[in-house]
Amino acid sequence: MTTTRPGDQLLETMLKDFTRFESELRSKRARLAHAARRERIAKAKSTDRAVVLYARARGPEGAGAEVASAEAQLRRLRSWAADSGTRVAAEYVDLGVGANEKVKPAFSKMLNEVTDGTHDVGIVAVTSLTRLSRNIGALVKTRAKLGRRGISIETIESADEET
Repeated sequence: MTTTRPGDQLLETMLKDFTRFESELRSKRARLAHAARRERIAKAKSTDRAVVLYARARGPEGAGAEVASAEAQLRRLRSWAADSGTRVAAEYVDLGVGANEKVKPAFSKMLNEVTDGTHDVGIVAVTSLTRLSRNIGALVKTRAKLGRRGISIETIESADEET
């Protein structure tokens, strides 16, 4: 026979309410993020600004696996661009380069070309933010630099898929 203490039922009810609230909040955040993404894409399309695609691959498996990984990223990015109706201005790929390495040749070229006006783009698309950097400070600087030119970073995988 189990005995319940006077506050146990109250705690159980509060936990259920909190769990329900947390689930509703997660759902609302996902809907808002999806709406914001649609709005950014619509804005880029309405101004006829294109998208650039960036892929980066580095792995212990060797060059063949890196090429396959980068090509898989590009396939997903191209599919996303086609589905969203955005024009691809350019594709940039860094192979054998880690996310936190100071020198990422294709990334540097992409950043220079989209900020100097070589490509009139509204979006830089990546499969996940880790393709740009795993350093939050570097990501903030990149987002700010692009933001000053009205360019957003679009990740095509959800946060759940990135982990």
